[in-house]
Amino acid sequence: MALAVGTNSYINATDCTAYFADRLEGAEWVAESNQDGALVSAFDLLQRQKWQGTKYDAATVPDWPRTGLEDQEGDPIVPSSNTDWPQFILDAQCQLALAIIIDPTLLTTDNTGDNTKKLKAGSAEIEFFGTSATDGGPRFPPQVQELLGMYLLGGGANLRNPFVSDTTAESALGDYTTNRGL
Repeated sequence: MALAVGTNSYINATDCTAYFADRLEGAEWVAESNQDGALVSAFDLLQRQKWQGTKYDAATVPDWPRTGLEDQEGDPIVPSSNTDWPQFILDAQCQLALAIIIDPTLLTTDNTGDNTKKLKAGSAEIEFFGTSATDGGPRFPPQVQELLGMYLLGGGANLRNPFVSDTTAESALGDYTTNRGL
């Protein structure tokens, strides 16, 4: 099946090329002969994720747009149609397509969701696995994780994790939210 925006992609290769036009990694994208295939693969991977919120139209194939979500500033994301995809989804699909071109193993690597290896209360120690999916970190590369992390469910991927406020006495756990990747 050929790339079809709204069916197996959020964005077409021409618009993705425009996205990369002024970016450092743009030359790698332009040199790729199977941009449509990379975009379809990126879309497939996005479709396999568990997202916060609710699909805008349950009858549509794409998981986006979604309702019940807020952007990074806390403003509601309010889609106006079933093709009103947030810019961060379009950007993430482009970045993920390029990441798949560079490292096709992203398609077959398990999503670990969290790269925390060890937490320790006494002397406050945190140890992480490596930063790549194959090292035990999140499946998505950092630029994609930064765009999507706060909208993903489960496995630490939604980036709402407890933090320790004090290590000199009993610690109070609270929530923090960040728009940065793991």
